Amino acid sequence: MSQTYALLLHGGAGVLAPRSYDPERTHMRELAETGKAMLEAGDAALDVVTEIVRRLEASGLYVAGKGASPNQPAAMSSTPPSWTARTVAPGRSPA
Repeated sequence: MSQTYALLLHGGAGVLAPRSYDPERTHMRELAETGKAMLEAGDAALDVVTEIVRRLEASGLYVAGKGASPNQPAAMSSTPPSWTARTVAPGRSPA
């Protein structure tokens, strides 16, 4: 039996500096291939997502797992509590 699946990876919401993002692109490709192989092997979707997120956080290439995003040198900012699903329409940016 054949199954259809999709895997979407997100490495961040913008550039932090004018530099090459080749290491992140390479890593994302590796993660996509890992996820694809896991799904094709019959692993549960939740297990695949858990493993991919673990690798994103462990890589140090992204702000994954930090709960905030750098907005200036050495400053971290998180989404204000007022920006919730009730106040921001799906697909819309709160800013």
